[in-house]
Amino acid sequence: MDAFCNYYIRVIVNDWDEDLYKANVDNNLLP
Repeated sequence: MDAFCNYYIRVIVNDWDEDLYKANVDNNLLP
């Protein structure tokens, strides 16, 4: 159960990081 929870949290964090990265690219905040 812990392994599943850790995987689920990792997926959520990865998705959030990806969305944040895309938002930064859209705003030209990243090179």
